[in-house]
Amino acid sequence: GASGVAAYSTVAESIEYAVNCGARVINLSLAGSSPSLTLQNAINYAWSNNVVVVAAAGNNANNAPQYPAACEHVVAVAATAADDSLAWFSSYGSFLTLAAPGDNIWTTQRDPLNPYGAWRGTSFATPVVAAVAALVASVNPFLSNTQIVDILERTADDLGSAGYDVTFGYGRVNAFRAVSAAGGEPGNRPPLPAF
Repeated sequence: GASGVAAYSTVAESIEYAVNCGARVINLSLAGSSPSLTLQNAINYAWSNNVVVVAAAGNNANNAPQYPAACEHVVAVAATAADDSLAWFSSYGSFLTLAAPGDNIWTTQRDPLNPYGAWRGTSFATPVVAAVAALVASVNPFLSNTQIVDILERTADDLGSAGYDVTFGYGRVNAFRAVSAAGGEPGNRPPLPAF
């Protein structure tokens, strides 16, 4: 709505609509503090239809689970700062999957006299991961959602403790490594001719 708030049921309907329209990747730059069976069922529907769902971990600077990020079958994204530290506002925890830049992101804003500005939030980190997932799927459209998520996880730049950790998940997403890995899997598109 105009206030920027939506019911989980509305979000669930949106997920189902996107799946029915053929989406391969869904970005959910939103977060709520309570779990929802309706929301989980919609995500399960997406997952069963080979869709990757990516969601913002939240901006609470703690490890309280946020939803839909903490739902099953979701790639939950934390935000990093320019120095690869966890952004001061970013949520974290065992529900986390990956991290991506989310602080001081230059983007459009509503003020027509000042149409661009620097913003922060896991809602800005999440579409970075969703975009990389889409690039992976475009390079190799035969990959399943499970394979796409696996590629994102294993090609991420490990930050923090070695291996998976609750601060950065599997690490900061790496578009070059992810796309390169997708190209090496069976079913990849042939390379474009050089000009």
